[in-house]
Amino acid sequence: MTVLDDKYLAAHGRAPMSGIQALVRLVLEQARLDTARGFDTASFVSGYQGSPLGTFDAELGRARAHLDAERVVFRPGLNEELAATAVAGTQLLDAVPGRRHEGVVGWWYGKNPGLDRAADAIRHGSLAGTARLGGAVAIIGDDPSCKSSTVPSSCEPMAQSLAMPLLAPGSVSEVIEFGLHAVALSRATGLWTGLKIIADVADASCTVDLGALRPELVGVPAPPATDRAQSGPLVGPAAVEAEHDQLTRRLDLARQYARETGLNRVTFTSRDPHLAVLASGTGYATVLRACEDLGLGEAELDALGVRLIRLAMPFPVDADALAGLVGGCAEVLVVEDKVPFLEGHLRDALYGRDHRPTVTGRRDERGRPLLSARGQLGAEDVARALAARLTAAGRILPAAAVWSAAR
Repeated sequence: MTVLDDKYLAAHGRAPMSGIQALVRLVLEQARLDTARGFDTASFVSGYQGSPLGTFDAELGRARAHLDAERVVFRPGLNEELAATAVAGTQLLDAVPGRRHEGVVGWWYGKNPGLDRAADAIRHGSLAGTARLGGAVAIIGDDPSCKSSTVPSSCEPMAQSLAMPLLAPGSVSEVIEFGLHAVALSRATGLWTGLKIIADVADASCTVDLGALRPELVGVPAPPATDRAQSGPLVGPAAVEAEHDQLTRRLDLARQYARETGLNRVTFTSRDPHLAVLASGTGYATVLRACEDLGLGEAELDALGVRLIRLAMPFPVDADALAGLVGGCAEVLVVEDKVPFLEGHLRDALYGRDHRPTVTGRRDERGRPLLSARGQLGAEDVARALAARLTAAGRILPAAAVWSAAR
């Protein structure tokens, strides 16, 4: 093993890798995790290239020797929908005579317009269900700034349409952590699970602590067959029953999984919170950068009454859990690109409750523009909005924060 192989082979220490290389390590890590648990599984990867995942297939090709050693089969798709159909087929292993493994983990990849193209195949696959020791994950390359696409994109609305739980990594290391959660979640619920990857993550590089890739997953058993949907063909009444099961029990299992694993949680809270800032994926990383640019450390955030909330799983939301995360705050600032997806879900979660904080995001409480729907939000956008909301609440910002927000 050479130093260049550490990102794929080393189990301890630190290794540099890009976001794309983290996706390859994710596939390998899942295979090794199954082996460590005594599961006899294989993996199948198929999709269609496109930025920000345009080099994923090339990196898989370069790592083929490592993939072969972990029983990972990589077959690029002719197009997105045929690739999704092939991945869905891996979840029907129980119906195949003479199978060689207990299950196959299916990985589909494509950019967000490719998700639109593959939606029918993924919808059928998710309705039919995933195998107990299989699981199907859609790795979705999102492009909110339209850097390399014909149109800007945000995959949350399509994930909701497909009843597909969605995880949103905000860093290179979270690609692996959340990706492992995605497989466990797919197995636990029988649903396909989405993994949102935007260019800021796919193109980034960092040094990853290899020994901390799967701390929350150690000891998580395979879900019992009685607690999840059984995969199978969809014909007439069977499809109606599968849809009902998907929209009720299986999505509820996804919400339960998020609660039990702490995917959505408060990362910092003031002792006397007034303003909660809620974000997901790279939006949360942008919030942290905005706080840093404003010179707001933990002491300043505490004095200003700020609470920070990270949603690793923006869909499906758990209404009670979401209301609990913002409980005690007078206002919630929702930071997200494009359509007010989380903002709408938060308003729905708070409807009819005794405590209903003001929800701001795309607009303030008087309907005036606050955070733009144009492109991808930057730290300067969030810094101005955060300073404006704190000032409106009568909170006195440090002079450096006022100067930074005014730039």
